[in-house]
Amino acid sequence: MTALILDAGNTSVKIVRWDCPVSFCRFSKGRFVPALADNHPAELGVVPTDLHVENPREFLDRILEFSGNKDEQVVLVSVVPGVEKLLGEIWPEFKVVGLSEKLPFAHEIKQPETVGPDRFCNMACAVASGMTSALVVDAGTATTFDLLLDGVFKGGLIAPGMEFAARQMALKGAMLSETIFEPRPPVVGKDTRAAMMGGAWLTGFGGVEWTLARLLETYGPVPVVLTGGLAAKLAAEGRFLAPHWTLRGAAFLAGLGQ
Repeated sequence: MTALILDAGNTSVKIVRWDCPVSFCRFSKGRFVPALADNHPAELGVVPTDLHVENPREFLDRILEFSGNKDEQVVLVSVVPGVEKLLGEIWPEFKVVGLSEKLPFAHEIKQPETVGPDRFCNMACAVASGMTSALVVDAGTATTFDLLLDGVFKGGLIAPGMEFAARQMALKGAMLSETIFEPRPPVVGKDTRAAMMGGAWLTGFGGVEWTLARLLETYGPVPVVLTGGLAAKLAAEGRFLAPHWTLRGAAFLAGLGQ
C-alpha cells in the first residue's frame, strides 16, 4: 500500500508518496540509528498554498496531478483550514491528522485545539523514534520550538521565520528591496542591500540560536531535532537534521507506521 501525504504550510503544500508501513529511525545512546527497513518518501511536488484562495480549481488540479491509484490512502497535516475544506471535494474520506484522543504522548497545553497540527506531528515523530525528551525546531515561514520532556509535550514557542522579517521589509518598505538570506559576517553594511542582508541573517539566524541556547539552559541538554525548509541553516554538531520529520509524524498519527 502507498500513501499520499500532504503537508500544507503557510507558504506551500508539500506532497510526497510513501510506501507503507513507514519505518522510523531509533534514538539510542544519544544518536539516531536507522531502522532496518528505513524508507523515505518519493517527493512529488510543491503547490503554493495561496493558490487555494486565488484559483481553487487550479489548486485542486495541480494537487490531483500527484494522485495515484484509487486505493491510495491520502493523509493531510495542515495549518491552513481552507485547504482541508477544498481537498474534501476530491477525497471525501481522506485522513486529517492533528489533535485527537490517540496522541501518543501526554501534554500540558491549555488550549490544544489552537495548536497547529504540524506541531503535534513533530512530537509524535519524536515518540515514534523512541525519544522521551527532545526539542524540535521547525524552521519555515514561522519558526517553532516544541519541547517533549520525559514523555510530555510541555509547550513551545512560535516566532517569525528566519527570513520572514526581511521579506516583509521588502514588501512594506518603499525604498527597500528583497535580499538573499544567507550567512553574513558580524559587520555593518556599506549600502542598504548589504545592511539588510546582514541584519536579516544576524537577527534571524542569531535570534534562533540565542533562543535555542536559552531553552537548553532552562530545560537541560535535551536532543535537538531540526526540520522545515530552513533547517539546514541551523545544522551543527549534535543536532539531528530531519527534513521529513513532520511528514513521518503525520504518517504515525494516521496509523501508517511500524
